[in-house]
Amino acid sequence: MITTLHGNDQSVLEINSRPDKCPQCHHAIRAIFRKELGFPADDLAEAIFECPNCGKLFIAYYGRESYSPFYHLTRVEPSRPTAESFGPLDAVSPVGVRIFNQAVAAEAYGLDEIAGIAYRRALEFFIKDFCIALKPTESNLIRAQHKLGIVIETYIDDSKLRKAAKMTAWLGNDETHYERRWESKDISDLKKLLKIVVNSINESLELAAYEQEMMPPKQS
Repeated sequence: MITTLHGNDQSVLEINSRPDKCPQCHHAIRAIFRKELGFPADDLAEAIFECPNCGKLFIAYYGRESYSPFYHLTRVEPSRPTAESFGPLDAVSPVGVRIFNQAVAAEAYGLDEIAGIAYRRALEFFIKDFCIALKPTESNLIRAQHKLGIVIETYIDDSKLRKAAKMTAWLGNDETHYERRWESKDISDLKKLLKIVVNSINESLELAAYEQEMMPPKQS
């Protein structure tokens, strides 16, 4: 449905749609137009809207083809990513979770050159905190070991998790080095592997909790 927006300076903008989700609070909304329009180029337009739920202002960006009489919504900014939670891992590695969510935010803001480095750092916290949680008597040795690969090989018993952690570390290291070793892989692959690692860690933590709660019954 085509909508016509009228700016305070008598400017007019015909659009295909208003934003229907706030980029700040992420609620479904009917955005309120604040009467401010901008036209940075012939086929580009900007409009300021307000979220009726959280009251925050944001900019909707529109573009159009040269033959089209109206503009299409392309994006809204600023966008605040939704913080992710990780179940049992939240309590075991709160700093790792915070680093991960900062990596998500960096990626959402277009800071793609530093997001991968943060995902790699989150991996290190996840792995070390997990190993310390399961093997607290080895805490000092795990903390002092600067090579993540050695921690993975030495302190992770589960073969699936060990394999996923090693591959995630490889791709994470690519994000920190001048030349990439795995040229066919990118940050999306890093995130997929990191998700496998997180799921495997949570499974191990949940199983460990049940093992503590459900001791084998004594033989009569």
